[in-house]
Amino acid sequence: MKSKKIETCFCISLLVILAQFVVLVYSLIIYTSLYKWLPWYEGAGIQFLIIPFVFLPILLALGVLMKLLSRKYEITKFSTLLPFVSGGLIVLPILADGGLGTLCISFGIVFSLVLIGFTIYSLVSSLRIRFY
Repeated sequence: MKSKKIETCFCISLLVILAQFVVLVYSLIIYTSLYKWLPWYEGAGIQFLIIPFVFLPILLALGVLMKLLSRKYEITKFSTLLPFVSGGLIVLPILADGGLGTLCISFGIVFSLVLIGFTIYSLVSSLRIRFY
């Protein structure tokens, strides 16, 4: 019975990490959407409203879920804090710049890429802890 609960927790934590990965990939797509040479070009800039109003609450909810799971099950502190850090860092360029200047877009792209890398690391380390 206990083994079944651990398996369920592990599956939920993997789904949370994968959901975080999807959100960060979409934020990268949104940050790169002002480049005309990309197929997902959208010059209006309205798509940036998705980041603070949709992605931030999703990442905060994922962080709360990971925090709740970490109370009963073995989840690394890095994996627990990553959704909160991700939410803050993907919103930071928009809030700090106030516009959609080159600096805002550049920092948004860099933050998204770095956070995607950290999320992949978190996924691999969770799998490694579980299976080794």
